[in-house]
Amino acid sequence: MIARRLYLKAAPKPAMHALTMGAPPLRRRCAITDRSERQSRLAAVDTAAQAAGYDLLIVLGRGVISHFGHLLFASGYCPVIRMGALVVRPGFSATLAVTSDSDRALATGVAVTDDIRVLELVGDPSSSDSLGGMAALAMAGIATPRIGIAGLEDVASLPMIDALRTAIPGAMIESATDMMLRVKAVKSLADLAGMRASAALADDALRALAEALYDPACTLAAAAGAAQAVLAAGGAQEMLVYASKGPHYLHRPRPERLEAGELLTVFVEVANADGYWVELARLITRGAPSTQARRAITDGQAVMLAAREALTPGRTGGQAYAGIAALVTQGGYSSGLWLGHGVGVDHDLPTIGKGDATPLMPGMTIAFHPHLVDPASGTGSSYGDTFLVTEGAAEPLSRWPLDLIEV
Repeated sequence: MIARRLYLKAAPKPAMHALTMGAPPLRRRCAITDRSERQSRLAAVDTAAQAAGYDLLIVLGRGVISHFGHLLFASGYCPVIRMGALVVRPGFSATLAVTSDSDRALATGVAVTDDIRVLELVGDPSSSDSLGGMAALAMAGIATPRIGIAGLEDVASLPMIDALRTAIPGAMIESATDMMLRVKAVKSLADLAGMRASAALADDALRALAEALYDPACTLAAAAGAAQAVLAAGGAQEMLVYASKGPHYLHRPRPERLEAGELLTVFVEVANADGYWVELARLITRGAPSTQARRAITDGQAVMLAAREALTPGRTGGQAYAGIAALVTQGGYSSGLWLGHGVGVDHDLPTIGKGDATPLMPGMTIAFHPHLVDPASGTGSSYGDTFLVTEGAAEPLSRWPLDLIEV
């Protein structure tokens, strides 16, 4: 199963060629999430906050990869670049706080709550137009309120926390990030439909990149641009496309050509219009790869197949990691990147890493991307898929085979 040539029909321009073998068919990739689904998400967050004993929950987010998921999941809206906050009084109310009139207008009818206010998230804690002032009013009469903040570690700023402490001197402020991650980890049927739609979009982008490279004059940067155009046309809100020669990857594509015998790692990471994040990586070559590269390709495929059996209920993220990491080192490889992590609306639990105690459960979706590097030969292989954890073997959401793509 190491190689399958992608035969392309003749056409006036290489970019218009259509793959006829080895690529998955086009699939539905439109928006999935509706208001009722968003309301069920908010209800789950509210229930978790009550169970945690929070008097107030603040869910932070901004439109940056790995920072947008908590807020988008809980509220249905996350600003682009700017910060926003969903302020939840568990069992009572939810308010979406944004920093501009434009964001308030854009969130209206989209956010799960109709209470949308323009506030200074870092501002005068005594002002009712600041997050601290609003929180103080909500917590009036509670001597030592417990305030959980999802995004405390990476989205919140020190001035914001200082303003909250000043506004509510007796407040106990703690991280609610793990609580949010647990709420998000197991996907609903609507979530799974969204994940499949995003996987289809990634499939289409990989197809476009491979088609572009059929032209020997096409550069890696131009081929990545063809993939990005597909993602943008499909409504992607976040995207990363890498096309890297050699054993290491995850750098921006360069304006260089893929030469005969060279092995290329193509990595497509995308969040579709609903924020569902998937990752897909395959290997492309022009002509036959070296003997050392073929060995790394075969071993990489074996690791991906082993992942389907390792990412199963009853194991933790750490236990899944241990078995697969052993397989990698047995082949004499080092690992250039961590093995994987949960995905959904942005990034999720678990981490497929040493010591992770999160139990795998049906309905979790895992981005798995083993990176095999052979220090002796300077070759390596990189694959990536987004897997759905099921009662049996994990299911890859992509329809691309693991075969080496020859152009």
